[in-house]
This record gives sequence, C-alpha cells and structure tokens, in this order.
Amino acid sequence: MLDQLQAEHGILERMVYKNKNQHRRCSYFKYLLKVRRDLKLLQSTNLKELVISCFLVIKGDRPKQKVHLLER
Repeated sequence: MLDQLQAEHGILERMVYKNKNQHRRCSYFKYLLKVRRDLKLLQSTNLKELVISCFLVIKGDRPKQKVHLLER
C-alpha cells in the first residue's frame, strides 16, 4: 500500500508541475497544492516505520521503538 502511495505522489507531483502556471489561481488547484503539501509532510514522518510499529501494537507484540515514535 505504501508503494501505491509513492506512485500516486509521483503522479500528483507531475500534475502540479505541468499545470501550476495555468491553474494556480483556481480554488480547486489550491486544494490540490494543500494535498501535495500534506502528503510531503506525511512522507517526511518516516511513515513505513510508523505503520509497522502500529501494527505491532495492534497485534500485541512489543514494537522495536518506544511509544515516543507515535508521539512525534
């Protein structure tokens, strides 16, 4: 699932690159830019380790890192 997110992030980046000059004032494009910004923030949080840690907690196993990973 994370690989698909990476692929869709690439598509989103390409759409923004191709259409920024033409659509930058439109409200729907501003929302698209907000989604792009939020996706960059999400990927900068080391999403893969966070998801693995969450699944370990759900299964009842001890995660490799402490809870401070989730607090970030």
